[in-house]
Amino acid sequence: MNNPAKLLSSFGSDLTDADYQGLATRRITRKLADEAGLRRVDSLTGREMFGRKRGDLAGLIIPNIFPGEAQVAGIRKRWR
Repeated sequence: MNNPAKLLSSFGSDLTDADYQGLATRRITRKLADEAGLRRVDSLTGREMFGRKRGDLAGLIIPNIFPGEAQVAGIRKRWR
């Protein structure tokens, strides 16, 4: 089984307690978030990842991984 967290561990940082609390309001548990490989990125990293020159792109990145695949097919971003 693939581990998205390991695939994206070089991007951004671990989620904060505030991130987990916000996800919990959407019924996303800490375990599910970690298994899905969600990561926190600062604004500079977000701009670099999404090819933007300006703006605050700090937030969470969410990997898209097809079942049975060993690599990330794409990354979605959830801004603050």
